[in-house]
Amino acid sequence: MKIHLIVICVGILAIAACSRQKKQSLESIDNEDAIEKYAGDTLSNQKGIRYTQSRAIDRNDPPIVLDISGKCEIKDLNLSDYYSKVKYVKLKHPEAESGKQFFIKEGMIFISNVFTSINLDLSVKITDNYILVGDALYGLHCYDKLGNFVYTITSMENPPKYHKTGMRIDLLDVKNFMSNYYILGDICMFTTVDKGKTSLNFHNLSSRKTEYKKMYAVHKALPLNAENKNFIDYCYNVEDKAHKPFIYSFNSNGDTLCQFINYNDIPVIKTTYHNPGPGNIYYYDNQLSIRQVGNDTLFRFVSEKRLNPAYIIHAGKYKANMENITKEKNGNKRLPGHLLETKDFLLFSYDEYSSDDYKSNQPHCCFLDKSTQRFYQTPDKKKTDIIMISNSLRDGIPFLLDKTEFNGKSIYTYYSRNMLKAMIEDP
Repeated sequence: MKIHLIVICVGILAIAACSRQKKQSLESIDNEDAIEKYAGDTLSNQKGIRYTQSRAIDRNDPPIVLDISGKCEIKDLNLSDYYSKVKYVKLKHPEAESGKQFFIKEGMIFISNVFTSINLDLSVKITDNYILVGDALYGLHCYDKLGNFVYTITSMENPPKYHKTGMRIDLLDVKNFMSNYYILGDICMFTTVDKGKTSLNFHNLSSRKTEYKKMYAVHKALPLNAENKNFIDYCYNVEDKAHKPFIYSFNSNGDTLCQFINYNDIPVIKTTYHNPGPGNIYYYDNQLSIRQVGNDTLFRFVSEKRLNPAYIIHAGKYKANMENITKEKNGNKRLPGHLLETKDFLLFSYDEYSSDDYKSNQPHCCFLDKSTQRFYQTPDKKKTDIIMISNSLRDGIPFLLDKTEFNGKSIYTYYSRNMLKAMIEDP
């Protein structure tokens, strides 16, 4: 068994690596009433659209059904079952001791003129050679695998000063404001806002050069093919009053290659509504994987025109539709949340509601062990918004599910100094 668990201190980063992989199938999907149906090629070619969408189930490669509609066998997921060592990396920036800020502190940030998806939270990505750390306010920075600063990829010009009471950012005034970034192979694709105009940037980590920059009106752009610079734009809007496209694929010239229709139910929204959250978006084996919020199917991008259903989280009578979610009518419903997929297991959380009161939720975690094809629910722990993954390795600390990722070789999490202090004081 290979190692690595990595903890990064930006605290701290922790990493784990393993190589087992096997196609699994937990149960037959002959009963299609148990899963959502997708018509596949229901959207014919339109003017300016090159391909017709496809996301029908492939009978030769069916999705794995993860059933949370009943009771599951109880077993804890412990990282020591899959990994043997843990490594800690402290990020070191040469200007940090001078008091210069490189990560967003806790506090309120107000953004006006928001027209694109903004990721304010600190985000950490690990590649074969680098550790990338960034947020919207202070930009994107590259470190080596030992935590030494290498160079700054992008940063906002003259960021506003931080105040405990909050700060305001006007996107029509700022320059080089980074809204999000993603890694595919050796390409880092990040989105910047300059005076209200959004640009896509393809940055090569090996050459340390931005090979491509072009202005696009995008919501959440993600690289689809690093070599030819194809990308997708995820633009699901719960306020849409019709079944409109929620994903587009584009080439580097900005030509629309394909569009994928939103098949979620259309909630009735009059004034205010509850924000349903982001769903799940990540890369696995260099394939973009997406579960749309309010949907039970996780898809893989096979090509610019093909989504392949990979997993189905089946909640049965406990499934919440968008009407339930946007109106906070979640009584007797089970809502999927965070998700982590590695070569060895797929772990996800869901909230079970006993009433429409949001305080009535009980968080649960389930996981698929890929080597045994067994599906488990982990023992319920104390009620908290922070879900920790058990780690009994020597010198190990728990991993935070919502801050843990898998890069194809290792899984890693990160802690700030304050996060570590809070965990020590209230384990």
